[in-house]
Amino acid sequence: MKYGENNYRMSQSEISLLCYKLFMLADAGVNIDDAVSDISESSENKKEKEILDNIKKSLWEGEPLSSAIKSTGAFPAYMSEMIGIGEISGRLTEVLASLAKYYEDEEELCANLKRAVVYPSVMAGLVAVVFFVLIGKVLPIFSQVFDKMGITLSPLSEAMLSLSGVSEYIAAALVILLAAGTVFIVYNFYIKNGAESFSKLFSKSRACMEVDRSRFASSMAMSLSSGLPIEQAMDMTEELLKGSAIEDKIKECQELMARGDSFSSAVKQSGIFDSMQSGILSAGTGAGTPDRAMGLIAGKCREEADAGMSAMLGRFEYILVVLLCVSVGFVLLSVMLPLLGVITSAGI
Repeated sequence: MKYGENNYRMSQSEISLLCYKLFMLADAGVNIDDAVSDISESSENKKEKEILDNIKKSLWEGEPLSSAIKSTGAFPAYMSEMIGIGEISGRLTEVLASLAKYYEDEEELCANLKRAVVYPSVMAGLVAVVFFVLIGKVLPIFSQVFDKMGITLSPLSEAMLSLSGVSEYIAAALVILLAAGTVFIVYNFYIKNGAESFSKLFSKSRACMEVDRSRFASSMAMSLSSGLPIEQAMDMTEELLKGSAIEDKIKECQELMARGDSFSSAVKQSGIFDSMQSGILSAGTGAGTPDRAMGLIAGKCREEADAGMSAMLGRFEYILVVLLCVSVGFVLLSVMLPLLGVITSAGI
C-alpha cells in the first residue's frame, strides 16, 4: 500500500487479489456485504483490514460497492468506475473477474519493467566504483612512486599521469551522476507506477509504444467484456492513458469514430496498433468478439515490449562495458608506458 485514506493505497497485486476473492464469493452466491466482511475477517494485513472495514461500514449504510470503494481513497478511480458500471448493467461478477485479470497484468508489466532496469543500474554502479578506484586512487600512487624514483617519463606517459589528478574529480562526478541515476530509476520504477514512468522517460522508443499498446488493449478488453459500449470504453481508456505515448493516437481514434468510421478502422488509421495487431482486431470485431481480440493483442504487445526493452537495455550495457574497458586501458597504459621506459633505459 502506498497512499489513499490515511496515506495508504492498495497495490495492484493487492487489488487483483481482492477482486478475485470478491469474484469467487459473488460467483458462489454470497452477497457483496457478506463477501467484504468475510475477506476483512480473514485479512492479516492491518491496513488492508482497516480499508475493508470502512468499505463494509459504507455497505451497511446502504451505499453501493462502487461508492464504498471510492470513498476510501485507497483504490484507482478506474476500478470504482468499472464496478459502478457492473452494478448498473447487472454484470458485477464479470467485472470483478475482469478487474482481477487487468490488475494482475498491470502488476506483471510493472514487475517486468523493474526487473529490466535492475541489472543495468547495478552494472552502472559497479563501473562507477571501478572507474573511481582505478583513476582516482591507483594512478596517483604510481605517479608518486615514479616521482620518488626520479624516473624521466616520455611526454605521452607524463601527460597520461598528469591527467590522474583531474580524472579523480571526473571519476567522483561520474559516481555521483550514476548514483543519482540509480536513485531516479528506483523512485520511478519502484515507488511510482513503473509503466507510467517508462512511458514518460522513453516515449519515443518501440518498447514504450508496445507497453502502452498493451495497457490500451488490456483496458479495452476488460471494458468490452464487461458490457461497456465501445465509445464509453474508449473514453475510460483515454482517461487511464493520459500522458502516455499513444494519448494523441487515442484521441485521433475517437475523432475518427465520431465521424462515422468503425472501431477497427479508426484504430488502424490512428496508428494505435501496427498492421498485424489491427488485423487481429478486425477479425475479432467481424466475429463479434472484439474483447477477446483485445486480450490476444495485449499478450502479443507485452511480448514485443519485453523484446524491445531487452534490446534497448542491451545497448546501454554495451556502453557501460566500453566505458569500463576504456578506463582500465587508460590505467594500464599510464602505468605500463613509464615502466617500459625504465626497462628500455636500463637496457633490459
